[in-house]
Amino acid sequence: MMSENNNLNNDENISGSVNFELICSKNEVLDVTLPTGRSGHCTTSDESDLYLFGGFCPRDERNGVTKNQVFTELWKFNFATEKWTQIESNDIPDTCASSCINIKNKQLFVYGGTSYPFGHIMSNTIKTLNIWHRPIGSNSYNRTQSCTSKSGFGAVGESKTKTSSVEASKCPATAVTSCWYPIDTNPYSYSCSDSGDMMPARAYGQSMFFHKDSIYIFGGAIGYYSEPISDLHRLNRQTMEWEKLIPSGHIPDGRYKQEIAIDDKRFYVFGGGRLHYAHGLDKVFAYDFSRNHWEVLCTQPDTKSGQFPKSRCSFGLVQKDQHVFICGGRHYTDSLDHESLSDFWHFNLIKLQWTEISVQLPDPIYFQSTVASPTGYMYMYGGVISNGLRTSKLYKVRLPFLLPKLSELSWERICQIFRKTSNFTCEDLISIGVPWNYIDRLGVL
Repeated sequence: MMSENNNLNNDENISGSVNFELICSKNEVLDVTLPTGRSGHCTTSDESDLYLFGGFCPRDERNGVTKNQVFTELWKFNFATEKWTQIESNDIPDTCASSCINIKNKQLFVYGGTSYPFGHIMSNTIKTLNIWHRPIGSNSYNRTQSCTSKSGFGAVGESKTKTSSVEASKCPATAVTSCWYPIDTNPYSYSCSDSGDMMPARAYGQSMFFHKDSIYIFGGAIGYYSEPISDLHRLNRQTMEWEKLIPSGHIPDGRYKQEIAIDDKRFYVFGGGRLHYAHGLDKVFAYDFSRNHWEVLCTQPDTKSGQFPKSRCSFGLVQKDQHVFICGGRHYTDSLDHESLSDFWHFNLIKLQWTEISVQLPDPIYFQSTVASPTGYMYMYGGVISNGLRTSKLYKVRLPFLLPKLSELSWERICQIFRKTSNFTCEDLISIGVPWNYIDRLGVL
C-alpha cells in the first residue's frame, strides 16, 4: 500500500460531497438480529469496529418494545464487513443508560450510568471486558478456523462456508463468551458509603477518558432532579488510587451529557446541561493537566454567518487530532421545552474556530452516539427523532478537513469490492498484498 498523509489544515477546504449515508447492514439482508432502536447508549471504536453498549427505549410498539427497557447488552459493528454482532459476556454492567465507554488495547472500559427509573440506581464502578479475538500473548489461534463468508465479507444472501488452506493462525476467530471484571481500586481510596473518600459519586452522564497513566472522570448527574456536578477525579492506573482533584481557575458549572475533546496538554468541555437547560458553545472550558487549572476559552464564530452553534446537550462529537466535529443534540430556550437539532459543525482546537458544515443530519436528533473510523468517516447510531421514536438507523458521513491515510483509503476500496463478492478467502487478501494488520480487522468475536 502507498505512503501516508494525515489531514488537511485549510479550514476553507470543505468537501462538497459531505452527505450522510444510511448503512444497510448485511444483517438486514440475511434476516439476522439487529440492535433495537435506543437512546442514552454509548459507543466507542477502534481500528476495526464500533462498539455499542447499553441504552434505553420506552414502551413503543413501533420498536416492538413492550415495556420501558434498559438494554443490558453489548454489540459491535465491523467497519469492513458492515455486519452487527452481539457480544456475549458474563457479569455485564446493569447500569446501562447514560454510562460512558472507552477502549484501550482491545479492552473496553465502562463507567457509571443508571438503570430505570433514572437516577434511582447508579454506579461509580469501572468494569472492563477483554475483546481481543485471539489469546493474548499468542501469535496463533488455538484451534483451526475457517476463513468463510460468514466470518468475513460474503455476498448478499451468501451462507455457504468456504474453508481456506491458510494456516489457522491467520484466520478470524469465532464468537466466544468472556467476562466483565470490576477494576479493584486501592482500599485507601475506597469507601462503600462514598463519604469522606476520593472516589467519584455514583452518577450518570459523565465523561471518561484516558491521559497518560490515568483515567479521568468529569461531571455527571447524581439524581434525576438533582443538580449535576462538575467534580473531576483521576484514577492512577499504577497505584489504582482515586484522587479528587481541586483545580484552580474558573471551574465550569455542573453538567451532564457534555462531550470531551483532548490534546497533550488539556481537555476541553463542550456543551452539556441539566434539567431543561443546555450550556453554550461560544465559550469552551479547558483543563490544563500540568497546572491543575481550569480556564475559559472564547471561541470564534463561523466566518460566513458570524454565528456560533446553538447551546446543546446529548449530542454527538468525534475528534481527529485538532479537528472536532459535533452534530445534533438537545437545545433549550425560554419559550421552548426543547428543540432537537440537525446541524453539523467543525471546531479547530488550535484556532478555536467554528465552521458550520453545509449539510443537515437526516433527522433532528438527540441522545445519539457517534464515533470516527480510521477511513475518515463519522458513524452515528440511534437517538431520539420525531415523535419520540428511538431510531435503530446507522449513518456514516465522510468528515471534511481530513485526508485519511492512503493505506486506509485502499483498504476501504478493497472492502467495498469484496462485500459484493461471494467467493473469496483470506488467501485472496494475502495474494493482493493486504497486510495482516488489516486482514486481522475481520476477526469476529
